Amino acid sequence: MFDLFELSPRQKEVAYLLAYGRDANYISEKLFISKGTLNSHRLNIYRKMNIHSRQELLDLILGEDQEGHSAA
Repeated sequence: MFDLFELSPRQKEVAYLLAYGRDANYISEKLFISKGTLNSHRLNIYRKMNIHSRQELLDLILGEDQEGHSAA
């Protein structure tokens, strides 16, 4: 899924953890990065995927439109 958006390997790791609902403390400790670096990755992920929130990330992964209807 994330390959479609040309995310870096680290961005993919962050995106997966965000998609699984992990918080900033967990992600920064798990990946040994600062919260500032995490925020930079998150913003770059959102920019590349043309989204603005974790909810939009989840909707995209689940294939739902903005009203929550399945795109399939």
